[in-house]
Amino acid sequence: MAKLLFKLRGVPDDELRDILEILESKRLSTYETSGGIWGFSFPGLWLEDESRFVEARELIDEYQQARQERLRAEWQAQKDAGSQPTIMQTMINKPVTTLGLIVFCVAIVYFSITPFLDFLSPANNN
Repeated sequence: MAKLLFKLRGVPDDELRDILEILESKRLSTYETSGGIWGFSFPGLWLEDESRFVEARELIDEYQQARQERLRAEWQAQKDAGSQPTIMQTMINKPVTTLGLIVFCVAIVYFSITPFLDFLSPANNN
């Protein structure tokens, strides 16, 4: 019977491709289920031979650990070289998005506080 090996919601394509290559190289038979057209279904990678689950899971865990270390090293190298954008650079490069987020945050604060300010106003203290 098949067993869920890896949840695919939010997994980048390159990571999935690498994992599939690793599993195929070890002759582990898998199949994918998609999220469906609307994304309501459960996307996952299923192992057909349940008896090899521990082996497959160890391979995935090793890959993810190596991937995490590699991506962190790349990010740190970009940061050290000054090519990693800062928050301020991102805000300057995307002014419309930044303005939209500021307006959204101010609206949330306004609508969250207004009922309490109305409640505390002198006209309501009868």
